[in-house]
Amino acid sequence: MDAAAPTPTPDILGEPWVARRIPVTDAAAAPGADHAVLVHQRQAVPAPGAAPRHPRAVLYLHGRNDYFFQTHLAQAFLDAGYEFYALDLRACGRSAQVGLTAPQADPATPAPAGQSGPGQSTSGQSGPGQNAPDRSTPDQSGPTTPRDPAIPREPAGPPTAPGPSPHDVLDLRVHYEEINEALRIIRTEHRHSVVVLNAHSTGGLQAAIWAGDHKDEVPPSTSRVDAVVLNSPWLDFNASAFMRSYGSAAVELLAKVDPGHRLSNPAESAAGADADPRLADPYNRALHARWGGEWNWDLRLKPSPGFPVTAGFIAGIRRLQRDVHHGLGIRVPVLVTCSTASWHPGDPIQDALRADAVLSVERIMARAPFLGQDVTVIQIEGGVHDLALSPEPARSEYLRTVTTWLAERLP
Repeated sequence: MDAAAPTPTPDILGEPWVARRIPVTDAAAAPGADHAVLVHQRQAVPAPGAAPRHPRAVLYLHGRNDYFFQTHLAQAFLDAGYEFYALDLRACGRSAQVGLTAPQADPATPAPAGQSGPGQSTSGQSGPGQNAPDRSTPDQSGPTTPRDPAIPREPAGPPTAPGPSPHDVLDLRVHYEEINEALRIIRTEHRHSVVVLNAHSTGGLQAAIWAGDHKDEVPPSTSRVDAVVLNSPWLDFNASAFMRSYGSAAVELLAKVDPGHRLSNPAESAAGADADPRLADPYNRALHARWGGEWNWDLRLKPSPGFPVTAGFIAGIRRLQRDVHHGLGIRVPVLVTCSTASWHPGDPIQDALRADAVLSVERIMARAPFLGQDVTVIQIEGGVHDLALSPEPARSEYLRTVTTWLAERLP
């Protein structure tokens, strides 16, 4: 490691994971955000003069209302010969929180009801069903209704204090500073010769726009990647043609006068007092152990319902989606992965575990060809929005698809 480089600190995931703070300059698109956090295993830092553990590396970008916790995804890349790095972008995840730079609790201890631990074993590997709260006692809150008594009724969403919320970024291009610095660390300090950019959902749009804007970078520049792997990228709105056109135009007009105006969550509003509480956030609540799912991420960093969405954020996303439609001209190989089906309000709640309950897979597939010159699209049967969190066998199929594609395209 460079003698001037800061020493990484223990990460909330526990050993062997460490976190490195990346300072960033203040920007109007993310006011008050002053750092990002790069997460990797301690062994990723090579000894002075030594070669890295793996010559190749992956840099992972999370989605909105998200942070890196999917250590099984990291393990799949490690097993394929790629060192794994994850970047919690400014104003997001670890970078938006205070006092979460060290393990919160013994990761082997089940989380009490209403709380959540990192969701992994003592080996540092995340996995389904670990740290799940005790759901054997029926929930006693509120009036008795004919619902699953194992599913808690009380909300676990974020506080609604005024001012910017985590992930409330007006232009995703503001993240270029920390992405480029992370790539410099990976290529220069840790000496990886090949780097793949892997990203999910909003991070997928972020990665695509970044790759298009940096398509002309060549060595010795470190702001370049050798391939891009996108997991359910947010390339277009999940809405009718009318709403994609006139609805988004109305939001953009609103954003010009009140960018901080918070937009309502129709799903949350539709989940009345007597409704299944999973309807307030079908995707996350189908997955999280608190509501009977397999995974137990930290609900402070990835709450349900999610952090508020503002008009300014949506307007910024729409501008970038139009850039995608105009063509990005990415020159490195691109893999776009998504589910084979979309879940819609009114569909059985259990179907949210077999489809994308956030985005339209049809819109993803329609926009994928606009990304670049060499785009492969592969759908995963039974996959959810974050394909890495899909129930088996879709989860393993996604991981196998990605590593096989990389082996073929970057032999």
